[in-house]
Amino acid sequence: MVATLVFTDAATQVFNDFMTCEVPGMMEQLAKPDELHFFYCSFNGPDELSRRVLVVADASSPIVRVCIEAAYELFEGDIHYKVERIGTVDRSQLRSDFVPLLERAFDKLYNWRPTHDNIWDNVY
Repeated sequence: MVATLVFTDAATQVFNDFMTCEVPGMMEQLAKPDELHFFYCSFNGPDELSRRVLVVADASSPIVRVCIEAAYELFEGDIHYKVERIGTVDRSQLRSDFVPLLERAFDKLYNWRPTHDNIWDNVY
C-alpha cells in the first residue's frame, strides 16, 4: 500500500512567498560564482511528508541546478524519497530562465503522487 499524501493549497502560498521574498536576493547571490550556494523551499503541511524545491550551485561552476525532493511512505514508517533534477540554468541566464525553471519544479512537485507504477525507481 502506498500512503496517500494530502498536499494543501497552503503549499502554493509558501511557494509564492518564496518567489516574492527569497528569489530576488537568491539571484544576486547565485550570480557570484565563487561560492557554493544551496537554497530550498520546503512546503509541506503539519501532517504531510517533506517536499522541497532545491537550488544548488557549486563554486566555480557556471551552472545552477534546480531539483525536487518528495518524501513518501510505502507503508507507515518506511520513508523513501523521490529526487529529480528538473533542469539547469547558466548563471548568465538567471534573469530570463531561472524563475520559469523554479515554477516548473514547483508544478511537477505539487502534482507528483506516489503510485505503484512510479515508486520503484526510488526503492533500493
